[in-house]
Amino acid sequence: MTIKAYFAIFAVLSVLFGIGFVLAPGHVLSNYGVENSPAIAVMSRLFGGTLLAIAVILWSARNFHEEVAVRAVLVGIGIADAVNLVVAFVATSSGTINALGWTTVLIYLCGAVGAGYFLTIGKPEVADRLPNDAFDPKRTFCCDHTLIWLPPRFHSNRMRPPNLGGANEAARLHCGTGNGGSAASSFARPAENADRRISEHALTG
Repeated sequence: MTIKAYFAIFAVLSVLFGIGFVLAPGHVLSNYGVENSPAIAVMSRLFGGTLLAIAVILWSARNFHEEVAVRAVLVGIGIADAVNLVVAFVATSSGTINALGWTTVLIYLCGAVGAGYFLTIGKPEVADRLPNDAFDPKRTFCCDHTLIWLPPRFHSNRMRPPNLGGANEAARLHCGTGNGGSAASSFARPAENADRRISEHALTG
């Protein structure tokens, strides 16, 4: 399973349960053998609103490109699902809610395990989270496997970065392929020299 699928699945589950708890808390709780009351209905609706907010966050996280943002969502969901897993397990095993509560235990278990997986061994590749224009020659070029993002003032045709071989050459250098050597050996200038060349080009262009 990919991290996008993980976020999408639990976003859909959060929407379904969130709508149920907001619109019909008594009906949802009766399925779990919980007697409804005005106070419980209010708390259930608050819980449903939180689920809807979580659904929006998870659905939006499918398109996050920054690793720190993805990790923040995974950590938050992992902690919440781990806590709720313990609560649901104790409530179901003690008979507070009926056997249908084991489905809730399973959902929280999958959520916690999935978050832990993607935070550790299932960490997605960085390239999968880069924008589609990451190798646009107007915005980026590669120097010794270093991806350098250019400021907006370099995005116009008049103020472009030094010609380092075009988009194909930049992609070739980034992928580490060449005509007889690695990317580092094909273009071995230090990154600081490249920065200096960009600054000089901006001043003279």
